[in-house]
Amino acid sequence: MSPPDAVPARPHPASPHPDPAHPAQPHPAPGPWSVQIGRAAAATWIAGATALVVLVSFGAWLVLRDSRVDLRPDDFVPRAGATSGGIALLEGAVDVTDEACGAAASSCTSAVGTDDLVLMRFETKDAAARAARSLGPEAYRSDWLVARFVGDDVPAEQRLWATEALDGAWQSEVD
Repeated sequence: MSPPDAVPARPHPASPHPDPAHPAQPHPAPGPWSVQIGRAAAATWIAGATALVVLVSFGAWLVLRDSRVDLRPDDFVPRAGATSGGIALLEGAVDVTDEACGAAASSCTSAVGTDDLVLMRFETKDAAARAARSLGPEAYRSDWLVARFVGDDVPAEQRLWATEALDGAWQSEVD
């Protein structure tokens, strides 16, 4: 028998299970604002994640991109009236793309030259390396560029200055 003040356990009217320890609580029906807030939060999260991916991708591109890819042979021709810049062996250089690129390789995109030096640009570093190997000891490759020294009368000091100018050049702006 139960004590006189004990109340018998009855199931909660909304509970499918008659367990008095875990009575079911009725949930209020979602209103129109709860759905809109959920969608707005999801849209905000997606927009934020997309912006973060774009920002990180752009930053990686800036850091990993080699600015030398934009260098052209005519960037090394000394400009009239300039007190510095360029390679002295290219002073008075003219466009020799048809002659130099036809003989070097089909992936040669442009070339300038004088009686002492021909400077060529290639589509890829590999194409430049192949062209430099095919041109022999008179050729010097610096990434996409290949310098071909014409004749043995170019002094070693001027060759060194030219190769250092090629290796030390960085493109900070594109015209």
